[in-house]
Amino acid sequence: MTSVKWRTFQLRELHGPSLFTAEAGWLLELIPEASCQEAWKQLQRRSPAGILSLIPNLTFRTPVSPTQLCLQLAAQLITPVAIRVVPTAVHLQVSSDQVLAVQSGWHELCGDALKCSLMLLRLAERPPMSIGPAERRIALAAYDQIRSRAAQLTSHAFSNAVVDCVSRRHLPFTVMDASFAYGVPLFQLGIGSRGRLVSSTSIDGDSMIGGHICQNKEKLNSFLSALGFPVPRQIFLAKGCSQKQQITAARSIGYPCVVKPCDSGQGLGVTVNIADDDALLSAIENASSFTKKGFVVEQHVPGHYHRLVVVNHQLLRVLRLDPPHLIGDGRRTIADILDLQPVESNCSGAVITGAASPPRLTAAVLACLAQQGLTPEDVAPSGERVVLQLDLADRSDWVYRECLSGIDPSLERFAIDLSHAVSMSNVGIDLLSPDILKPIYGGEFWIVEINPVQRLHPAWAEKAIDIVFPDNQSARIPVQVCVTTRAGLWSELRQLCEGLDPFSDYTIALPVRLKAEFLDGPCGQLAAGRRLVFYGHPREVLFNRSIAALLFLIDWPQLLQSGLPTPWVDQLHLVGSLQPIQQQHWQLVLEGLKSGKDVDEAVVVNSS
Repeated sequence: MTSVKWRTFQLRELHGPSLFTAEAGWLLELIPEASCQEAWKQLQRRSPAGILSLIPNLTFRTPVSPTQLCLQLAAQLITPVAIRVVPTAVHLQVSSDQVLAVQSGWHELCGDALKCSLMLLRLAERPPMSIGPAERRIALAAYDQIRSRAAQLTSHAFSNAVVDCVSRRHLPFTVMDASFAYGVPLFQLGIGSRGRLVSSTSIDGDSMIGGHICQNKEKLNSFLSALGFPVPRQIFLAKGCSQKQQITAARSIGYPCVVKPCDSGQGLGVTVNIADDDALLSAIENASSFTKKGFVVEQHVPGHYHRLVVVNHQLLRVLRLDPPHLIGDGRRTIADILDLQPVESNCSGAVITGAASPPRLTAAVLACLAQQGLTPEDVAPSGERVVLQLDLADRSDWVYRECLSGIDPSLERFAIDLSHAVSMSNVGIDLLSPDILKPIYGGEFWIVEINPVQRLHPAWAEKAIDIVFPDNQSARIPVQVCVTTRAGLWSELRQLCEGLDPFSDYTIALPVRLKAEFLDGPCGQLAAGRRLVFYGHPREVLFNRSIAALLFLIDWPQLLQSGLPTPWVDQLHLVGSLQPIQQQHWQLVLEGLKSGKDVDEAVVVNSS
C-alpha cells in the first residue's frame, strides 16, 4: 500500500475498484485542516517562482488550487507521458479542487511524478533563503531522474504502441526494466502464469541457445543444413586467413558469391554479387571491419529478398524488399529515366524507390550500375530491372510490399517449423526466392538469415498483441478476493477455513501487516499444505509468473485505503456483517468492479 502525506496533501495508490473510483490510479487529496489554508496561501505567494528557483526548466500557468498545481507539475515532469483525471464517486466530490483521482497508462511512473511534485511543493513553500544547497541538489537530482525515466520508457516507438494497445484493452502490465536491452524497456504483459515477458518484438519464448545460433551466420547455416532446411552453400574463413585461402574458398563456392561477417547483423559488412578475385579481396577487407571471429563466403542464389515475420510461433507478415531500381523502356537512357519522379507501378520507364525522390548519379549508384555492366548512358531493354543502389546496412529507401495474402499454406508451415527448430518464438526470417507465392516444396527458396531481434512498425503492435493474447482472459489467471468486514476478524473466523476449501489449489496472498494475526489465529491452518504469500504491494504476486490461481485475503481498512488489490476479479467474497455506512461503501466498490470494461461481472459471495 502506497501512501504519502504532506502538510497540505495526501497521496494514496488505488490498486483496483474502490469507494473513490472504478479504476486503479492515484488519489490526491487536500487534507481539510485549518493549517493547510495558510500553507496554500504561502505556496500561492511563492509559486511558481519558488519551484522555478529549484527547477528552472519548468513552466507554469497561474495556479488555481493546490491539487491542480501538483497535477500540472507532475504532468511536466514526465512529458510526453499523459496523465488524466478520472471521475470520483459523487459523495466524495466536495470540490474537484480538493480530491483528484489521477490515472495514466504508465501507472508507476505517474505515481512517482506525483510524489516528486509533492517534494518540490514542500520545498517551494519555504522562503528561498531557507533552502540549502544539499536540498537543491536533491530536488534537481529527483527531477533529472524522473525525466530520464520518462524519456527512456517512451523512446522506443514499437514499445509505446504496445503500451497504448494494452492500456486500451485494460490488459494488466508492468515495467520490469526501463532499459533492458539495446535501451528498450522490458514489460510483463498479463498476470500470473499467463503473463508474458516482452521487449520490443521479443518475448519469453525466445531461448538463449536459439539466439546464439541465429546471431552466428556460420552456426546457423550448419544447424539448418543438418535439419534439411534449404540454405546456400557456405565456407567459413577465420579472420586473418591468407588471400590464397580466401580465393580458394570463393572459387570452390563459385562466382558470383557473397561475403558476410559471421557475427554481425543489419547488413553490416555484407557484399553481394562478387564476380572475381579482386572484388572478393575488397569485400573481405570490408567485412573484416565488422567481425571478431571471421566471415563466410556464400553461394549467390537468385531471387528477391523477403522477410517472414514470426510472432509467438505464428506468421504475422510476409514482405518483399526491393532495393531502389528502375524498369527499362527500350527507348530512354538510364540517366533520362532517373530524371522522372518515382512511381508505385512496375510499368516500363518507372523509377521505384522507398525514398521521396529518385537516386542521384552518385558514386554508389555508378558503382552499382557498373557491377551490372551498365552506364548512365545505356538504354535498358523494355521491362528489364536495373538496380540503382544496394545498401544492405541502410534499407530506408527500399520498397516494402506485403505478400501474406497470396502465399501458399506450405510457406506458413515452413516459417512456423523454422521458429520451432531454432527455439525462437519471435524471429525475422530472411529468404531469397524468385517467386514467394509458389509452394515451398517447389524448391527455389533459400534461408539466408534468421534475425533473433527484429524491428516492426508501431502499426503492427495491435496484431502482435492479438497473437500473444487472443482475448483478455488469456492474459489473466483466476483471481478471488475475500474481504473481512473489520480489522482483526481473521482470528475469530473459524468458518473461513471451510468456506475457502474449494480454492485449495489457489495461492493465498495477504498484506504483510496481517501476517502475525493470520498465522497465530485459527485461520493459520489454512497455510497447511497450501502456498501462502505475504506481499508489500499486490504487484509482487500479480506479476509472479509461477502463480496459476490467486486468492487475496484483505481486511476492511485495506479496502477503504486502497480498494481491491486488483482490477481483475472473478469472485468477490465478503466475510462478516456490514454496518449501514459499510454497506454504502461496499456498494460503491461493487459498482466500480461491475463497470470494469475488461472483466466479466464478478460473483459476490456473502458469508455472514
